[in-house]
Amino acid sequence: YAAGEVPVEGVSGEALCAEIVHDSKEFLPAIDDAPARITALARSGDIVLCLGAGSVGSMPERILEQLATSGQNGEKLTSVAEEIKVIGIAH
Repeated sequence: YAAGEVPVEGVSGEALCAEIVHDSKEFLPAIDDAPARITALARSGDIVLCLGAGSVGSMPERILEQLATSGQNGEKLTSVAEEIKVIGIAH
């Protein structure tokens, strides 16, 4: 279990995502896929809020690293990374 806790039957990230009512939602089964997916979606002025426990605490730094080093056609996104707010709240 990702946060080092005993799993609760029927409770999962996928189940939570299924209950969220929003047109733009997506479940990623592997947390390591999140920085690239967020980088692909985030635009200047966006706020990316990372909430959770365990490895989620490293997510803001990983997202900013991904933003700074990748882009369409290999262009740098440093200026975009500076304009996207990434906030991490870990328990």
